[in-house]
Amino acid sequence: MFDYFFEIFIMPYEQRIRAIREGLEPKKTEIIEDDEEISKRIIQIINKSEYLCICSVIGGDIQFSYINFFYVIGEILEKQQNGNHKGIRWITSINNNNDVELVKKFLNNGIQIRHVYNKPFVSFLLSNILFASTIEKKDEKGRIITSLLSSNDPLYLDHYNAIFEEQWKSGIDAEDRINDIEKGRYINIKIIPSSKESLKLLYDLYDSAQDEVLILLPSLNGFYRTEKSSGFKTLNELGFKGLKIKVLSPMDYKNQDKSDKIKSNYDKIEFRSLQFTLQTINRITILDRSKTMILEIKDDVKDNFIDAFGLAIFIDGKSTASSYAAIFDSLWKQTEMYEQLQLQDKMQKEFINIAAHELRTPLQPILGLAEIVKNEIKDNSHQKELLDIVISNAKRLKKLSEDILDVTKIESHSLKLNKENFDINALIVSIIDDYVRYSLNKKAIKFADYFFKEKIIIYADKNRIGQVISNLIENSVKFISKEQGECVISIKTEKKKNIDSSKIVVVHIKDTGSGIDMDILPRLFTKFSSKSFQGTGVGLYISKNIIEAHGGQIWAENNTEDGKSGATFSFSLPFKDR
Repeated sequence: MFDYFFEIFIMPYEQRIRAIREGLEPKKTEIIEDDEEISKRIIQIINKSEYLCICSVIGGDIQFSYINFFYVIGEILEKQQNGNHKGIRWITSINNNNDVELVKKFLNNGIQIRHVYNKPFVSFLLSNILFASTIEKKDEKGRIITSLLSSNDPLYLDHYNAIFEEQWKSGIDAEDRINDIEKGRYINIKIIPSSKESLKLLYDLYDSAQDEVLILLPSLNGFYRTEKSSGFKTLNELGFKGLKIKVLSPMDYKNQDKSDKIKSNYDKIEFRSLQFTLQTINRITILDRSKTMILEIKDDVKDNFIDAFGLAIFIDGKSTASSYAAIFDSLWKQTEMYEQLQLQDKMQKEFINIAAHELRTPLQPILGLAEIVKNEIKDNSHQKELLDIVISNAKRLKKLSEDILDVTKIESHSLKLNKENFDINALIVSIIDDYVRYSLNKKAIKFADYFFKEKIIIYADKNRIGQVISNLIENSVKFISKEQGECVISIKTEKKKNIDSSKIVVVHIKDTGSGIDMDILPRLFTKFSSKSFQGTGVGLYISKNIIEAHGGQIWAENNTEDGKSGATFSFSLPFKDR
């Protein structure tokens, strides 16, 4: 073997290559396993080359070359300076500051190096006459054994030369890559398909964190899963070491006490609650604003990380981490502002609630005493008219205070229903009779009704449903501008659409008023949606919340497209809820 290589190395390079290509020189491909022989072969290739092309990973291969062959490489570089060698080109992946230190040693000695993002799939050495590549395998005891594949076959030479040139063209100059790394502008991406591996890497990253860990949990299940898997315990321990730990997760409105209790167990973690669930289903962890771990949640209902996690992406790069950190900071500030607004809103609602109660307290005796005085006046019609004005405005003020209290109950989720069985037909008739008998409205409104004669029993809060019907009737009468108008109330039962055979009760209140303003129609059932000076615009908002609290629906439409023929307000309720 050595006689053969002695012969080919003392031949002129052009003559030997020509001889091989023309079939005059034998092609030879062999595998060398002895470490000493491998070193000799590499030194031979380097010494007898006109040029060298090297493709290798940054770790062991370059480190090994630096320790074992740098003196030989130095001799080649001297030949290059004297014009007797075309130089050395090296392709590798430069990923971090540790790599930079080693690469600089080669750059400082005149070796051309380029960085590629995808690490070389195989390490090889290529000259004008020989190709060599390292092969690693495990023996029967599990030890790593390195072999060297060596060949002078032009097929190997041409194939790997084409690979090298393609990689060289797409590579980045090592000095530019080093500059990016030293200034924090580099990005290294690692895709991890195994949830076990990604979880191990995540905890390794926790251990390596020096200053800060930011975590964005996309769902409530993610929050409770982190608790069950002792994730918060691990993070809290990092907090004891002086790291800043911040966790963002959606708000749990239904189990607020439960989530608050969990958070109180970890005093070294800053928790903030998002007021919405994120559209993304990825858990994002940012470490020291330089590394990012994105974990895909493939099954959010699972209780442990291994079953819940899917693909993971680890990104080592300040630019990417800074972008995610900026999003995190923005959401963090939003939650802070929301909490401040919540506090102000709470104080405002408490004030309004107190004011409404204080307002209602003196109204009842004013109304009662005014009615007594009115009944005691026998002949003075003028005085009765004056008292009617007092009573009318006191009732309006009472209605306003009651509406304010209802709005605060709705928005604080404290609206309670006292359900009972009752006949909704009888309720509507009673409300119409009271309206005709006691209303001070001077309009001559005709009420028409189209009811089933039999009872329609529903299970609901009778007073609240009566409040809705009264609101809708008053709303209709308010917009009937003529001296005479009509308000038609109808009720019927029908089957739910697309749902088994259960029934609902539907009430329609149709008027001949001015119709619904087209600008108001889309937001009709929201607060203060009124262009009229005859009310606060909260009656329909209250009615909507009462009906929906019963599991029903409420809607409205103009009787004609131009809205000049009045409007119809409707609501539905379950026929019987138990």
